[in-house]
Amino acid sequence: MRGLREITLILCAASALALTTRARAEGETLMPGGALAISRGGAVVAHAADAMSLLHNPASLTELAGHHAHYGVDLEIDALCVHPYGYYGWGIVLPEQRPGSAPNADVRRSEFGDPASSAYGRRPLDYVCNSGQLSPIPQLAASFQVHERVRVALGLVAPVLVTGAQWGGSDGTIATGERARPTPTRYALVHQEVLFALQPSVGVAYRALPWLSFGLGLQVGMGALDSYQVMALRAGTSPSNDMMTKLPASDYFVPSLTLGAYANPGPHWRFGATFNWTEGVDGSGDLTFTTNYYHSGGVNDEFVAFENAPVRVKRVRVPMPWTATLGVRYAEPRPGAALSGDPLSRELWDIELDASLIGSGHVGPNLAEVAGDFALEFRRANGEPQQSREVKRSDLSQLSVDRHGLDMLVLRLGGSWNMLPGLLQTSAGAFFQSRGVDADYASVDNYGFARLGFGLGAKARLGPLEVTVAYSHIFQETLEV
Repeated sequence: MRGLREITLILCAASALALTTRARAEGETLMPGGALAISRGGAVVAHAADAMSLLHNPASLTELAGHHAHYGVDLEIDALCVHPYGYYGWGIVLPEQRPGSAPNADVRRSEFGDPASSAYGRRPLDYVCNSGQLSPIPQLAASFQVHERVRVALGLVAPVLVTGAQWGGSDGTIATGERARPTPTRYALVHQEVLFALQPSVGVAYRALPWLSFGLGLQVGMGALDSYQVMALRAGTSPSNDMMTKLPASDYFVPSLTLGAYANPGPHWRFGATFNWTEGVDGSGDLTFTTNYYHSGGVNDEFVAFENAPVRVKRVRVPMPWTATLGVRYAEPRPGAALSGDPLSRELWDIELDASLIGSGHVGPNLAEVAGDFALEFRRANGEPQQSREVKRSDLSQLSVDRHGLDMLVLRLGGSWNMLPGLLQTSAGAFFQSRGVDADYASVDNYGFARLGFGLGAKARLGPLEVTVAYSHIFQETLEV
């Protein structure tokens, strides 16, 4: 029973990581949102050009003039793949057969055949890639001047994220050309789908001095998702022991605070600083077990798949890392231009360097807790009654799961060139992010690997409208674990 309770609650804690659209620094957050940020490699903490400053640095909103509205869509297309070591037969554990006793057929029955056979056991684990559904991330923000020294902004804004996960088929198998096999990543993750995600945000900026502003941003993450993972009821990796687990979980209040500062002491230099704190996920959900999941087409006394009644998970606690960012920007102003204001009109070109420290190594463990006792039920094709397996809440208690995160350093360098000042701008940038997870604990649901990326983009002003397009490509390290 020890293996069952540990794997069950590990699933609860790990699955909830995607409940918030705020930075999941150990793998899924890629860069700040918005086309301008993408084109500049994320170097925007000291660059105020539109209402997306609500997300990047609320203090820099004071650089805007008049009223601003922003609408955009970010679309992430990933190529995340894993090639597991080993063979399908690795880890197969079958009970010993005593002399004179009948063989225990139950431990060999699954839709893939005998797990100890050469046809199954000697095949190397297959290469598999994430084929999760693409989900565009809308960005909506508006900024208003309410006083000569005060601006407010509100919107629905978020960083660029990996929004979906699907490792193999949705049924927990992978096509191999000959016949289906169980998904090689099944004990880590099979499927994860965000059903609902929203991040209402509000910010205020105050110009304390003609050259110095401070800002405060408040965001509330709301989310719900379904997550699927396979568990082994007994020791070993035999598909005959496997259960499919489904966890629909949600948390509709994940507050996040961003403190910002912005300085423009002269015509050339701009400085920005932010500190973000996120309260973390404190959600709940229902865990459903489908016993003997890979026993399709069972006959006579063979086991068949049986979906149990949901088990209430009353709490899933997932702390989030803090992020501190410093940025410096140098700009070449147009002759006679004002000290501050719209960069597209007042500047010829600029370059910015940002440095961020993400405290992934300082967050506490994930915690999960079920609401009460429950029982696992089993079925045979002939309807023969089967004894349930009782699981006591007192045996489970509360499980603490350490994801072994590492503090990350992110360096971003980007700039823009106003080819036609006031009308047309091109931007480019690049960034480096250090590894955010201990390599010994990396997996398809915990993959904060080192990254290097670049961005390109262009902006055109058409009267009161601005149209910006951007493209970024991110290279992630290939890691052997």
